[in-house]
Amino acid sequence: MHKSFECPEKPEHNQYWYSHRTVDALVSEMEGTDPDRIAFLSTPSLFCEAVRRGLDGILFEYDEAFKDLAGARFVKYDFNAPEMIAESVGEFDFFVIDPPFISESVISSYAKTFNMLRSPHKSVRILFTTIDENQAILRHLFDDIMHSVPFKPSIPNLIYQYSLFINYEPSGDSPFHFPNTELSDEA
Repeated sequence: MHKSFECPEKPEHNQYWYSHRTVDALVSEMEGTDPDRIAFLSTPSLFCEAVRRGLDGILFEYDEAFKDLAGARFVKYDFNAPEMIAESVGEFDFFVIDPPFISESVISSYAKTFNMLRSPHKSVRILFTTIDENQAILRHLFDDIMHSVPFKPSIPNLIYQYSLFINYEPSGDSPFHFPNTELSDEA
């Protein structure tokens, strides 16, 4: 079982955590899609809350400080060598992806990982965070229907604003249909 998520951000790993309200909204969205198994790529805070709330998933993460937190659900992941992931291939129907960098080459590495881990027998949902300017890259590398939603994540210590991109239509009561009021509160 995992422990509560209270880890300091590490700027040297480009780690900046979502606010508690944003984590709650993102995990609520995952719950609403009823996934079988979630791949959390570089998203330890979301992994911890999702598992605490009963969702099944694996954390793919570079920082081994999360190994104790995630236990057997931790897989060491380096986006510079995405082909090194041997376990869990073809098991996932939901992907939560938050690369530490916004360059096309890094996003391309995550796309390789996605293609290795995705379930070939199920519809696959993607929740990806990056800057608005990367939408064309996401559509090219992941799914042509990737689109941003009105809800934007609050990441208090990040100097620029991320957006959320998904490849499905959220349910009618999804928090993704509305702007994140937390962002106006921070201004």
